Amino acid sequence: MEIMKSYIFKTNSGSVGYFQRNGDDCKLYVSSEYFPICEFKNWSKWEQYIESGRDGAPESSHEHPISKAVSYFLWEHCESVSPNIIEFHESAYRPGTYFPRINRDTSNLYLHQISSSSFMDELRAFYNIIDTMEDIFKVVEPVKENITTYGHRIREVLTVACTEVEYLFLQALKTNGYEEKRQYRTSDFVSLLSVYKLSDYEVELKMHPKLGRIKPFASWDEKKPTQSLFWYSAYNASKHDRGGSFDQASIEAMVNAIAAIHILLEAQYGSKIFDKPLYSQYESCFYTRKSPIWNVEDMLAPHIDEKLKVVWDCESAYFAR
Repeated sequence: MEIMKSYIFKTNSGSVGYFQRNGDDCKLYVSSEYFPICEFKNWSKWEQYIESGRDGAPESSHEHPISKAVSYFLWEHCESVSPNIIEFHESAYRPGTYFPRINRDTSNLYLHQISSSSFMDELRAFYNIIDTMEDIFKVVEPVKENITTYGHRIREVLTVACTEVEYLFLQALKTNGYEEKRQYRTSDFVSLLSVYKLSDYEVELKMHPKLGRIKPFASWDEKKPTQSLFWYSAYNASKHDRGGSFDQASIEAMVNAIAAIHILLEAQYGSKIFDKPLYSQYESCFYTRKSPIWNVEDMLAPHIDEKLKVVWDCESAYFAR
């Protein structure tokens, strides 16, 4: 009996898809904005085509032999998706495997993740912090000329926002098999920098675009995990020495800390969680203007069931691999 093999691919038009084969039985799924392609296929049909002389078949840019077959199966959908495959990877994991709180824009994984009670709790916390920030903006106009403004209320919001950032980092580490410790520090949190590609994110406040693009993790450095995050360093300083570091608790630090929460929620639950109304009923005060681009080697493949539905049913731990 053959073992199910699972492949992840990307076409030159950016579409991501999955191909699973068990003997002659194959399943094809391609993500789409509106109507995904999901079909049963027979490997024997490809073999018959090869034997016939391959007249007129589309060429795949990838050299993997299975990618040629997938390109052939995509051919009949060439009006909606390109059959030219540029990335192709055989998954080493069982189909349906996922890592909790890690979503690299994987098909429909966010629907499985946001059903948890923890997501709603984190969303409510985020909204409460946003509401308080907006109250401050009724008094201090959020423009570049005012980003150094500081005060007690701003410091309070910065503190709450940074503790929420710590919480999101901590939950990601704990649920993914990271080494258990009595106390976790930024030297632990920074291990998630490359996991999420956090330095690639750029966001912008929807109602206050004059502040420009905000990149809270752009300068994060593993060698200086606290000092290289100016907004987190400001929180740390003003928490332990309010009198001597009060001016560090500024509008700029506060906004970056809240932007970091937005980014972490997207990194953990997927970019579609704030895409209202197309994919989600939730929204954020931030637009994500730039986010990571993932190669298929970075992605996981879902289980495609007998009804051709995408299923994520095998939770694993990223740091226990």
